[in-house]
Amino acid sequence: MCLWSSFLLYNATVTTSDGETVYLHEAINHFFESPFWKELKNVVYELIQTGWKIGWKNMYNEFVEALDPQGETNAYKVLGLPKGVEREEITKHCRRLSREWHPDKHKKGKEEAQEMFIKIQDACSTLFAIHKKRKH
Repeated sequence: MCLWSSFLLYNATVTTSDGETVYLHEAINHFFESPFWKELKNVVYELIQTGWKIGWKNMYNEFVEALDPQGETNAYKVLGLPKGVEREEITKHCRRLSREWHPDKHKKGKEEAQEMFIKIQDACSTLFAIHKKRKH
């Protein structure tokens, strides 16, 4: 097994997007010296340090919240609202932004207005669904 691994490492080649052929061992060395790998090592190290400080469960919860699986953070950002606003305030803000960005009001830039209008509608429905789920 070791012999085959050595054979592949020093004789296998990789073709780049430019059509250049590079030996596998050179490509591996280049990868481990790349800024991506160095940054990844630093991030993983920081995650481990954070896990030890605040606990693995808390770190997992923060990680999931950062991923924003329900789209709540993004919805608040689209609407320009701080997190934790009451439903009535969200409704008021959604109506105002919907009137402001309605495509029929924009003769120039109608496509941009339509995209923004759809984003606003999606953000409002996301937040309403989340608030409804939390009430029940």
